[in-house]
Amino acid sequence: MSGGRELPPKSLDESRGIARSRAGESTRQRLLEAALEVIDRDGFGAAKVQDVALAAGVTTGAIYSNFRNMDELLAVALAGRLRDAARQRHEVEIPEALERLSSGTGRRSILGGPVYVGLRSGFSLEETQDLVRVLAAASSSAVADQVWSDLVQEMFASAVQTMEIGQQFGVVRSDLDARSLTLFAQCLTLGRRLLQTAGIEPDEGERWEAVLGEALGPLLVKPE
Repeated sequence: MSGGRELPPKSLDESRGIARSRAGESTRQRLLEAALEVIDRDGFGAAKVQDVALAAGVTTGAIYSNFRNMDELLAVALAGRLRDAARQRHEVEIPEALERLSSGTGRRSILGGPVYVGLRSGFSLEETQDLVRVLAAASSSAVADQVWSDLVQEMFASAVQTMEIGQQFGVVRSDLDARSLTLFAQCLTLGRRLLQTAGIEPDEGERWEAVLGEALGPLLVKPE
C-alpha cells in the first residue's frame, strides 16, 4: 500500500468526457490530414466535403462538428502545413546562418547573412500559393481569418528573432529597428512570391543580385 494519498477515482461522467475529447481530437486530426490529401489530389478549388469525409473515414457531419464550414477546414489544414514547413526550415537555416556568421564566411555576402534568412523566412512559391488559398478561405470565415492572422504573426515573430541574431553578431546594423528591418524584408519577399504566382519572375543573375545589393547593402555592417 502506498504511503501517499490516493487520488479519488474519476467519475463515469469524467471518464466519458475525457474519452469524447480524445476521440474529437483524433477525428479533427484525421479531417485535417484528409483535407490536405484531397487538396493535393484534386486541387484546392475542387475539394469537396464528401471527398474529405471519405478520405478521413467519417461522415460529412463530422466536418461540421469540428469546423464551422469547409472553408475553415481547408484554411486550418493549409495553415498547419505552412507552419510546420516554416518551423522545419528555420531549424535548418538559422543554425546554418549562425555557423556562417561565426566562421566569418557570411559577413561579406548579403545573400549569406541573416537579412537573406529573413527574406527566405517568408514562403516558397508553392507555399505562397497555399497562403493565397488560406486567405481566400479566410474571407468567408471569421475563424479562418484568425488562423491566417496567427500564422503570419508567428512567421513574422520568428523572422524578427533571426534579424536580432544578425545584429548581435554585428552583421546587421544595430542602430536600425529589427522589427522594421524584418517588415521590409518580408514585404520584399512576399511581394516577389505573389508576383511569381502570376508568372512574373525577377531577372536572375547579376542584374537581380545587383538590385538586391543596392537595397540590402546599407542595412549591413560594412566589413573592416
